[in-house]
Amino acid sequence: MRTRFELADVVHRFALSLQDRGKLTPLQQKVLAKIALCRTAALGGHEEACDNCGTIRYSYNSCGDRGDRHCPKCQAARQAFRIDGLVQGTLPVRHYHVVFTVPDHLNVLCLHNGRMFYNLLFSAVWHTLNSFGYSHHGVGTGAIAVLHTWGQNLSLHPHIHCLVPAAGYSLDGRWKNIGHGGKFLYPVHQMSSAFKAKFLDSLKRALRKQNQLVLFNDQIQRAYGTPWVVHCQPSMASAEHVVRYLGQYTHRVAITNQRIVNITDEKVTFIARDYRQGAAKKYITLGGVEFLRRFAQHILPRRFVKIRRYGIYNHTAKRNLEIKFRVEDKSEGDNKSRSRKKIESNIERFERLTGINPCRCPVCKTGQMIRIRKLPPIRSPPGATCKQTHPQL
Repeated sequence: MRTRFELADVVHRFALSLQDRGKLTPLQQKVLAKIALCRTAALGGHEEACDNCGTIRYSYNSCGDRGDRHCPKCQAARQAFRIDGLVQGTLPVRHYHVVFTVPDHLNVLCLHNGRMFYNLLFSAVWHTLNSFGYSHHGVGTGAIAVLHTWGQNLSLHPHIHCLVPAAGYSLDGRWKNIGHGGKFLYPVHQMSSAFKAKFLDSLKRALRKQNQLVLFNDQIQRAYGTPWVVHCQPSMASAEHVVRYLGQYTHRVAITNQRIVNITDEKVTFIARDYRQGAAKKYITLGGVEFLRRFAQHILPRRFVKIRRYGIYNHTAKRNLEIKFRVEDKSEGDNKSRSRKKIESNIERFERLTGINPCRCPVCKTGQMIRIRKLPPIRSPPGATCKQTHPQL
C-alpha cells in the first residue's frame, strides 16, 4: 500500500549529502539506490486492465528478483510466506521466545567488522542455549534465531530473537519434554553470565588473531563490568501462536514506510514505541542526513544469513534424526489427502495468508486485472531522480 511518505523519499532527498560526507560504503550506496528505485517506472513493469470494468493500472517492478531484504516495500509478502513456512516446519510442543542483547559499549566493534561481530554473536547465543539444554535438562534441543540490529529510534542495538522448543533428545536418544510447567525454560541470570563470558572470550580471541585487541580492549573491559540482559518470555498458548509471534520479526526492516509521518527539506519525523513506558507511541524527529546515516548502519554484509536454525531445527539434524514436524496421530488417509492437495501459486498463498488478492480489481472488486503490455525501464537523465523524471510517482 502506497503511503504518503516513504523511505525512498528520504533517500532521494538526503543520500547525496550523506555520500558527500564520506559516510556510505559501496554496499550501502548500492542498497540505498535499490530502495530509491523500487517499484518505480525506472525499473519497468507492466500495464494491467480489469476484465470487468476496464480500469487501467500500472505495476512497476521491485528492486530485485526477490527484493532487497532492506527494502520496506519488498518484505510484506516474504514475511507472510516466512511465517507460514515456520508454522509448517515447527514441532507441536511448547516454545519460548528468548532475546539476547549486548551492551552498547561494543557498538564500535560492530561497526568496525559487522560480519565477524554478528557471526560471533550467533555462535555465543547457540552455545549458551545448547549448553543449558544439557546441563539443566540433559537434552540436545534446538532454536530458530533471527538477528536484529536496531532500536526503535534507529540506533545501533544488536540483538537476537530465538524461538526455542521445550523438548529435545536425551543422551540415550530418547525424546524428552522440558520446561517448568510452561513458565520458564532456563534461569535468565545464569544465561546472561554464560552468554557474556562466551561472547567476550570469542571476541577477544578473534581480535587477537587480527592483532587488533589493543584497539578495542577498553570497550571489552567496560562490557565485562556491565550487566547483560537475556529476556525469556513464558511459554505461550500453542506452538503456532509463538511461531506467528516470532514471525513478525523475521523479515522486518529497520523502519517501515508506515512509521514515517513527515519529511521536510531538513528533517524526518517518525513513530517509535517506548517500551519503558508500556510501548507508548512517540514522535521522533531527526535531521534527514542523520536519519539516513542511522538506517544505513543496519545494512547487513553481503550474503550474510540473518535467520539461522540450530540443533533439532537444523536441516541436517532433521534428516538424520528423522524428526516428524507434524502431529503424529494424523491418519494415513489424511496424509494421502494432503499429498493430493493442489499446489498453491504465490498469488493463492498470499491471499490465504493475508486475505488480499493482488489480482482483484481495486475499483469494482470483482474483476481480475489482466496484463496487457510490458513497460520497459525508463532511464533518467544524469543526476535526476525518479521523482524528478516521473513526478506522477
